[in-house]
Amino acid sequence: EQFVSGWKLPIGIEQAGTTNDYTAIGMHPDASAGYDGFDNVNPPRFINYLEARFSHDEHLAKHFAADIVPLGDEFEWEFTVASNLPGNAIFTWDFPEGNEFAWDLYLYDVALARPVNMRTARSYTFNPSESSTFKVYYGKNAAREAMPQIVVLGTAYPNPSQGAVNIPLSLPEEGGNAQQVEVVMIDAVGRTLGKVAAGTFPSGYHELLINGTKYVNGTGLYTYQITVANDKGKEVLQGKVMIKQ
Repeated sequence: EQFVSGWKLPIGIEQAGTTNDYTAIGMHPDASAGYDGFDNVNPPRFINYLEARFSHDEHLAKHFAADIVPLGDEFEWEFTVASNLPGNAIFTWDFPEGNEFAWDLYLYDVALARPVNMRTARSYTFNPSESSTFKVYYGKNAAREAMPQIVVLGTAYPNPSQGAVNIPLSLPEEGGNAQQVEVVMIDAVGRTLGKVAAGTFPSGYHELLINGTKYVNGTGLYTYQITVANDKGKEVLQGKVMIKQ
């Protein structure tokens, strides 16, 4: 569907053989902030379900599947993905010919602190059990809005892990292009088990890959502590991961 002086971006969701084609965002000069004929709601759930949910408490349904808002130069959508299916899911999108996108669009995975340029990418794979909240930024400063202005530590995955652990980390632009990062593991009683990663990174999104089993003492819940020293100072952040041996 094409809008005159507006735009609509359908976002497909697929997981475990189930497809949801109800999700979309967009703008239209005749749209309202609440529910209208441009919006959509999810169908009733049956045994399995996979759906995106834009919160709208003012409406009887409480959530929209497609959220079309009044025309503007910028907007921020936030939605959650609800699913009872196993494994990874994937978002897919394509810009319909003739739609008018004045500015950029960025998808932001809140749990992983991961920004995705929707103009250059056409899909995004995620695990709904680990990443369920997302934002979409539209506007001239969408790239900046999608990149946190502070150090943001994402949720480690897989969690639990039997070996390799990915630790998402976003470093702010104002921190400079030579930000010092160090990762140590700490056990349940507070003992530091060793430095598992260290390096110098520019601003932006990064994933630190560590070997969880190499630095721990058996199966258990461990803390990974990340220290970032940059042009803004020093920050220490922590997260937890279950290691199975």
